[in-house]
Amino acid sequence: MKSYTGLTLLATTVLLAGCGSSGTGTTDNETVTPPASSAAAANSSVPTPSPMPSATSSYEAQPDLVEVTTTFPVGKEVAADEKIGILVSPTGNIGCDIWAVEGLARCGVKSYYDEAKYPTGDITGPAWVFALDDELDEVSLNSRGDAMFFMMGEHEGNAPQVVEYGTTATYGSIECRSEEEAMTCTNTKTGHGVTMSREGYSTF
Repeated sequence: MKSYTGLTLLATTVLLAGCGSSGTGTTDNETVTPPASSAAAANSSVPTPSPMPSATSSYEAQPDLVEVTTTFPVGKEVAADEKIGILVSPTGNIGCDIWAVEGLARCGVKSYYDEAKYPTGDITGPAWVFALDDELDEVSLNSRGDAMFFMMGEHEGNAPQVVEYGTTATYGSIECRSEEEAMTCTNTKTGHGVTMSREGYSTF
């Protein structure tokens, strides 16, 4: 009789232990991890980002890129191809003279000169011109005594090519991006350039 009673008590204990847990077979403090197939199904509604399309050319990447076709005729002693590319902002305040074959470029801000914004004490006057040559390691602001070709009315010949806002003009190794706030000109060979506005400038 004692042995049967012990078995009965043991069976009752096991049954009570099983009834004390939830139907999932876990306690309140346990975390249930769904099977891998269930997790994948739950995440199937999340969209996968599509890869960015790659541009096959700079013209596709920059549909607003335009070639500078306006040039100022010069002698071979000035430029090997006897021409200098000239461009200007819509206001006429910022512009560039570019010697494509020689890898030379000068960009200037006319108001810097007119207002003597950056005085130098040099006899040539205030600083207002940036050199963006292929051989230069940095871009700096310099003085210059004579007018540049891009300045309207200063020279005979073709008027400068106006680079409309939102447009990038290219000539030789120089690219100039025109915006309402400023014009940014970069030498694509050196990676150096300058952002110019009436208020000031920054080089890179």
